[in-house]
Amino acid sequence: MAKSVNSTDPCSKLRQINQVHKNKKTSNSPNHLSIPSCRQSRSTVIHVIIFIAFIGARGFLLYPSMKLVLFKTVEIVEVIVYVVKDEIFQALIIYERLGLRRRERETEGRRRERKRLTETVRDFRWRGGSQS
Repeated sequence: MAKSVNSTDPCSKLRQINQVHKNKKTSNSPNHLSIPSCRQSRSTVIHVIIFIAFIGARGFLLYPSMKLVLFKTVEIVEVIVYVVKDEIFQALIIYERLGLRRRERETEGRRRERKRLTETVRDFRWRGGSQS
């Protein structure tokens, strides 16, 4: 049985219009847009609304936990940095007391000696090469 054209169902009207467009072959527009079927349009709108609500709820529920994780991570990193800094400082004091930094002291002594010799040579050249 064929449905009448005066049917109140908008989907049937769209299907009839779609059939007319399919039967009518236009030569000037080979890629014309066809009107989609109306069977799942209501459920599609509902699915889109549910998806948007899901994304919003997920963000709303995850924000506090992500905030908590972030702040706790920052606190832990601060403690680790403090402990490592303190250990390095204590190790330097221990190495200093044990005399393991003696090489640095010797290098400083050599620099002072080299500077003193350079000043002596400079004074000698300035006086004309003779000492009085």
